[in-house]
Amino acid sequence: MGLVVDNSGSMRSKRPEVIAAALAFVRSSNLQDEMFVVNFNDSASFGLPRNMPFTDQPDQLKSALSDVEATGKTALYDAISDAVEHLRQGFHDKKALIVVSDGGDNASRHTLSETMAAAVKSDAIIYTIGVFDQDDPDRNPHVLKRLADATGGEAFLPESIKDVQTICERIALEIRNQYTVTYISSNKKQDGSYRKIKVKVDAPDRGHLMVRARPGYYAPPNTEAKWESKAPRYANANKTRPDRRARNPALLCWGRNILFAIGIPALGYYAYASADARIFQAYQRRQFEQAVKQLTIGSPIDQTSNTQTPIEVLSAQVARSRVVGFDAPGHPGSVIGQIEIRKIGLAVMILEGADNRSLRRAVGHIPDTAPLGQPGNVGIAGHRDTFFRDLRKIAKNDEITLTTLTGSFRYVVDFSEVVEPDDREVLDPSSDAILTLVTCYPFSYVGPAPQRLIVRAHMIPE
Repeated sequence: MGLVVDNSGSMRSKRPEVIAAALAFVRSSNLQDEMFVVNFNDSASFGLPRNMPFTDQPDQLKSALSDVEATGKTALYDAISDAVEHLRQGFHDKKALIVVSDGGDNASRHTLSETMAAAVKSDAIIYTIGVFDQDDPDRNPHVLKRLADATGGEAFLPESIKDVQTICERIALEIRNQYTVTYISSNKKQDGSYRKIKVKVDAPDRGHLMVRARPGYYAPPNTEAKWESKAPRYANANKTRPDRRARNPALLCWGRNILFAIGIPALGYYAYASADARIFQAYQRRQFEQAVKQLTIGSPIDQTSNTQTPIEVLSAQVARSRVVGFDAPGHPGSVIGQIEIRKIGLAVMILEGADNRSLRRAVGHIPDTAPLGQPGNVGIAGHRDTFFRDLRKIAKNDEITLTTLTGSFRYVVDFSEVVEPDDREVLDPSSDAILTLVTCYPFSYVGPAPQRLIVRAHMIPE
C-alpha cells in the first residue's frame, strides 16, 4: 500500500494533521502490510530509503512522511503514476493507494489522461482525501473523484481537517474487510479494449446493498495482431520503399541459423539443469529423511545458555553424519539440512557452500556464517528463478523451519528488505539466533539482477 501525500506550499498549515492521520492509517492496518510513501510538491519522491521499497514499521513511515518541507508547486499526476508503478514490486495481491491532496496539479510531466490510464490498467484501488480550503484556487475535487471511481475506491471531501484521521482509520478497516471477486470473461478477444463490468449483490433479506467496485478493465493486447496490422502498409509501399529484408536474403538466413545454433544448446542445458536439480532434490530428500529416522534426535541446543560452541556443534553433526553415511558438514557441496516455509510452499535441501554448482541443485549455506540452527547469523542463499522464487510471497510472521541431523529449529520472519549486492552488513555476526535468506532482486529482472532481497527471521525458543 502507498501513501501519496501532497507537500506543496498550500499544505504547510495542514501537515501536522495529515501526518497524524497517515500514521493512524498505518496503526489500523494489517501488521503484515507492505507500505511506502510518495511525497510530492514541485516533483515526486519516495520517502523511504532507496534500498527499502516497503516497510511495516511506523517509525520508518513517520520519518518518510516528516522529512520533507511543504513548499512549491503540485506534481500530483507524477506522484500517482510513480506510486502505481511502484506497487508492481509488492508481494501481496491486494494493492491500494491513499492520496491526500487538493486535487490540483501545476507541475507534472504526466497528463491527467496518462495518469488515469495507468491507474485503471493497474490492480490498485485508489482512495482519495481532498484537503483544501473553500477559497483554494488550485483545488480540484473532480479529479480526486474520478481517480477513486475508476479504480473501485472512494473519494472523501471532509469539511474539517480534523476529520481526516477518522477517514484514514475507516479506509484501513475497509481494506482489511474487502472481498476479492474474480471471473473469466466469455469474450476471448485480446484486443486491448476497455470493457465495462457491473457487480450486483443479491441479498433479499439484507435490504438494499450498495457495491463499490471497478467499472471496467482493459483486455490484454494481442501483440501479434499489432504486427500483422502493419504488414499491409509496408506491402503497399513496396514500390517506393523496398523491403530491406528482400535485398539480403542470405544475411537473414545466416543470422537465423546462428540464433538457432545458439538457442538449441541453451535450451538443452536448461532442460538438463532443471532435470538434474529435480532428481538431486528428490534423491537427497529421501536419503535425508531416512537418515533422520535412523537417529535419535534430542532437543535442540539451548540458545540462551550457549553451552555448546560452534566447534562442538559441528563435531556432533560430523559424528551423526558418519553414522548414516553422509558427507561431513562443512565439506563443500555436502547436504547439511532442509529449509521449509509451509506458508509459501517451499521445501528444499540445503548444501554447504554458495558456489554455482550448489545453487543450481539446492540452496546453499553461506560460508563463514553461523551453523544451521545455532546462535549467530545463519546465512542461506538461493536463486530467485528456481528454489527461492516464492520468497516474493513471504510475509512478516511466516514460520521457517530448518531441519538438520541434530534437530529442527523454528524461526519467525521479522522483515524483508532490498539491499545492494556489496552490502555485507546483513551477514554480520550476531549474538542472537537469527536467520538471513538472500536472493537476487527484482524477481522479474532479465539478466544479472542489480539488487538483493534479504529476509530476516529470529529463532523461536523451544
